[in-house]
Amino acid sequence: MTDLLGFISKYPLDAFSHLIILLPIVTGFIHYTLLQKGPKIFIFYFLTVFIKESVGLYTALHGTANLYLQNSQSVIDIGLIGLAFYSSLYNSKLKSNLLYTLVACLLVSLASFKIDVISPINQIAGKLFCIITALFFFTDTLRGLRIVNLTIYPAFWLGSGTLLYGAGTFLITLFGQVLVSSSTSEDTFEFFWNTQQIIYCMFCVFTTVGFWVSRYEKQQAAE
Repeated sequence: MTDLLGFISKYPLDAFSHLIILLPIVTGFIHYTLLQKGPKIFIFYFLTVFIKESVGLYTALHGTANLYLQNSQSVIDIGLIGLAFYSSLYNSKLKSNLLYTLVACLLVSLASFKIDVISPINQIAGKLFCIITALFFFTDTLRGLRIVNLTIYPAFWLGSGTLLYGAGTFLITLFGQVLVSSSTSEDTFEFFWNTQQIIYCMFCVFTTVGFWVSRYEKQQAAE
């Protein structure tokens, strides 16, 4: 407990970004019956990330190497976010393209996966996939013109959050190897690390809003 309190005191943003993952999980389960298949998969995506982060915190507090967990984020992103948006797309050609992209990025991520060091290629594959997937989703939405009010469409918020997460952290990930090198100052590392954490917190908030507005989408559909 002392180690945990020390961690929270020293790294408050890390602790906050860990706990905020519970926000979309709880909100998603509250609105579970109102959600379609794609958004439902997002609940289990965040649940998986929360478990991964909890294991990472436990290993860090006990002085155990856990860089493999950092690399596993890419596999989780590609697998679960890809499956969520695949379930949300209507256009068959875009669905096929998304599936091909998913398989390609997943193979790259797994092939470059490392246990004891940060793998830049692995992480870049994950972020690039998030960007491409979100763009596929918005292309599908704009082509179909099925949505009357985007602000009460859950998948819109999920797509926006995913694009923010992927694009917002892409450059940080691209130069990740430099940031963790011994030549990088602690202040520089903390700035970019905290920026990445803040963007992920925003992703959680966007997703939470998406789950929350599902009640209004249902009301509109009933009118």
